[in-house]
Amino acid sequence: RPSLSVGAMAEGDAPAVSRSQVEEFLRTCIEVMSSDTTRKMLQDPASGRPGPKLAELQKKVWDDMGVPTEAGRLAVGRVREDYPDDHADLTALKEEFGKAVDATYLQCLEDRRPSTLKK
Repeated sequence: RPSLSVGAMAEGDAPAVSRSQVEEFLRTCIEVMSSDTTRKMLQDPASGRPGPKLAELQKKVWDDMGVPTEAGRLAVGRVREDYPDDHADLTALKEEFGKAVDATYLQCLEDRRPSTLKK
């Protein structure tokens, strides 16, 4: 199976991942990161370290969409290049996604913080 390299495009120089798929990924991830289900899962230290777990949640969104993770990540990183005349909404959504990931990570740390620190 051929792998997509940085800058790889599908036939006809169209982006390998469509604009609507990038938008769907960002919106779905924002929803997943903000959900009570995710917060409850991350509260449990047995779920593992929060950073890798958040990356795993993002990978699951791509998998559920049938998009190879690396192609999806590349597409999110190339929004301005791939859609030069139509990137403002996606750029704003990408920023909202970043804030949602940060907020989820910080909330996890707060939720796992012991009520009293041990000496």
